[in-house]
Amino acid sequence: MADDKGSGHNPVDDLKLLLLFFIILWLFWFVSGGPARYELAQKPFLRPPVTTDFSQNNMWRDPNIGEQYGSIPSIKIRKVVRIVPRKQSVIRPTILLSKGLADSSGKSFLKMEFSILNNASLNITGLTVRGLLGDGFVVPGASSLPYQGRINEETDILLTPGSVVYLIEHKSPTGVSFRINKCMGRLADFQTFYPPLPDYKYGKLNYNSCVENYKNDSDFYLNDWRVYIGIDKKTWSETGDFVKIIDNSGNTLSSIFY
Repeated sequence: MADDKGSGHNPVDDLKLLLLFFIILWLFWFVSGGPARYELAQKPFLRPPVTTDFSQNNMWRDPNIGEQYGSIPSIKIRKVVRIVPRKQSVIRPTILLSKGLADSSGKSFLKMEFSILNNASLNITGLTVRGLLGDGFVVPGASSLPYQGRINEETDILLTPGSVVYLIEHKSPTGVSFRINKCMGRLADFQTFYPPLPDYKYGKLNYNSCVENYKNDSDFYLNDWRVYIGIDKKTWSETGDFVKIIDNSGNTLSSIFY
């Protein structure tokens, strides 16, 4: 019978082989840079991230580079506000309207007072006067210095603050609308005016002679205009109406309800 003690398994030899394997594995790790790899694993970036440093004169510097790259201006963020243009408002002059009583013929007038508080003149020629019940009309021109027995030129009526205008349904006794002057009383000697003219008379001079003698006086002209509509149809109702003065843009400058 043969002896088989020499062929039995020895666990000490297995342990030696395992230890040799770990030694070889460690040597391989060490040679391939084992400690350095560990430190690298703790630092995921090859270079630390670039940080900004504005501590000196707003100059940006890379902490890893000695030279200065350049200047980055400071940025201010402002709230953006949308500007919506406002609709331009219409500056309306102060005009007071009143209505006169009709005379025996049924004709009447509107008295238009251009307040002395206004800070500019107003051209009323071309304005529209319109009621709810009448036909309405466009304000005509007038003669600033009419003469009797002549053809008088009419121009635009330019009101200065403090002026008064009578818009009269009658036809003009002189054939023209006009501005009152201090010789006008002479015209009333032979003609009827409604509303009545101021009673200015100078001696025995007739109207034209009075004008020639006094037209250069500082007080010759009055801020009083008589504007004759001169149409046959009624421009507003006598029993009650709502009358407006309207400019060329359709804006109501003044109105009266009676």
